[in-house]
Amino acid sequence: MVSIDNSDCTGPGKLARELHNMPASMPSDGDNDTKPRLDDKPTNSPGDNGCQDEYLLAFVEQGDDSSKWYCKIPGCSARRSSMRLWRLHVENSHKEWLRTLERRDCEANPPESYESVEECDNRENAEKNDEDSTTPPKETTGQEVTGGKKSPLASRLLYDELRNAAKASKLRVEELSQENQRLRPSINRVLDCVHELEAKIEDFRNYVATQDGQNKPTYQWSRYEGYPRIGQSIHKLGTAVDVLKVITADRFPLNEWKTNSTH
Repeated sequence: MVSIDNSDCTGPGKLARELHNMPASMPSDGDNDTKPRLDDKPTNSPGDNGCQDEYLLAFVEQGDDSSKWYCKIPGCSARRSSMRLWRLHVENSHKEWLRTLERRDCEANPPESYESVEECDNRENAEKNDEDSTTPPKETTGQEVTGGKKSPLASRLLYDELRNAAKASKLRVEELSQENQRLRPSINRVLDCVHELEAKIEDFRNYVATQDGQNKPTYQWSRYEGYPRIGQSIHKLGTAVDVLKVITADRFPLNEWKTNSTH
């Protein structure tokens, strides 16, 4: 139980005595002096329950029955048979009184050493830096979880990997696009030469069939006028293939071309 200095006429002691003698309700028209007051005698004596005039008495209703009004002072069992209070006003005054006591106690007993919040933060940061300098860094796998959530480091590593993969994919697409622009004309050239050579060979087959139908000797085949054109078609096809080899050298080295050609 908190004691109050009676010698302080302007302090919380006076506030407590005034609240203790405060009427239970605001006077209104038609009211008389028979209304109960806070200084009405409790059912049990103050000496038995420790509730004295110097302490702030604040009663709260514990039920509908008027006989169940109890004192809020810790250790006090006093109760009133009939009481109407300024409940909110009394409780707020009680809190203000306690705050006044705490403020006076702090002013009377200041702390021996005072450290500002900024100084405290600087000291904690310095201690943390010392610990970090003496403790070897912990290896992270990017899969650490803190409080059921992924750690910021793991999220950052995952983000970096995805970003690098996206960049690599974009560069790869650009490389393939450039390679496609170079390969397409070369492949089309090779295909055109192949079709041209096939046409020349088909003409030669027709010539042979005609010679057979006319029962002409085989030695006369050397007189075929399409031989030079077949040779030109073969030469153009070889040139187109050589250009294609140069373009695809990074993908298909020359030794692989030679190996495949031997088979």
